[in-house]
Amino acid sequence: MPEKSSFTTPPCIGRCSTTYGDTVCRGCKRFCHEIIHWNRCSEIQHTDIWRRLEQNRIHVLQKLFVITDKSLLIATMAKFNIDTAKPLNPYWYLFDLLEKIVKRVPQQDNTTEWGFTTTVSYSDRSLKELYQHCERALLELSSAQFEQRHGRLEHATQTA
Repeated sequence: MPEKSSFTTPPCIGRCSTTYGDTVCRGCKRFCHEIIHWNRCSEIQHTDIWRRLEQNRIHVLQKLFVITDKSLLIATMAKFNIDTAKPLNPYWYLFDLLEKIVKRVPQQDNTTEWGFTTTVSYSDRSLKELYQHCERALLELSSAQFEQRHGRLEHATQTA
C-alpha cells in the first residue's frame, strides 16, 4: 500500500496545454478540472487520478512493449535519472524512459540492453515512432474517458 502522501504531488510534466483551452492536458493527460482543482482534491481523489493515468499507460504500453528484465529496466531508469519513488507499475516509468531515450539516443532501437523489447507486432518501428504512437494513444484514451464521464463540450453547450 502506498504511503499516505505518495500521490499528492501532481503528475504534471510541465507541458500543460489546458491553459490554451484543451480539456485534456497533452502533457500529463489529466482533465482540465483535475488540474484546476488539484489542491482541493482529497488524497483519495489524487490516488484515483494517478491510478487512472497509470492504467492508461499500462493499457497502451503493454500492446507495444514487453518488460524482459525488471531489474535491468530499473537500473536503466536510474541511469536516465527517472524518479521511481512512487509505487507505480513499471510500464508507467517505461513511458518516461522512452521519452528520454528518444531525446538523448535518437538512433537507438536495440532495447534489450535496457530491460525491455517491442512486441512482435511493432518490431519494425523505431522507438521514436512508438513513443509518438504512445503519446497519441494516451491522449485519445484520456479524451475518450473525459467524453464518457463528462460529455462533449459542444454537446453540453448545444443542450443548455
